[in-house]
Amino acid sequence: MIIEQTQKPLGPNQIAGLYALITDIGIETFRQSQIPYFIKRGRIEDAADGFMDWVYEDGEESRRLWERRMDQQRLFLLEAF
Repeated sequence: MIIEQTQKPLGPNQIAGLYALITDIGIETFRQSQIPYFIKRGRIEDAADGFMDWVYEDGEESRRLWERRMDQQRLFLLEAF
């Protein structure tokens, strides 16, 4: 999977953030997103920005999903710097 294909090994918080996102959106949706592309190239901030693509429910931005994605994004970025 994506974890083995990165330029630099992902840390446990990054893996946990990705796992939480994938659990919510599904593995196929994740694979079709730009997040794996960015991770493979070491573009961690761009990958983190991609988490926010899934904050919509019934065509409208959901505060609940926005907050959840922010939590996942924060976890993912803990070890980025």
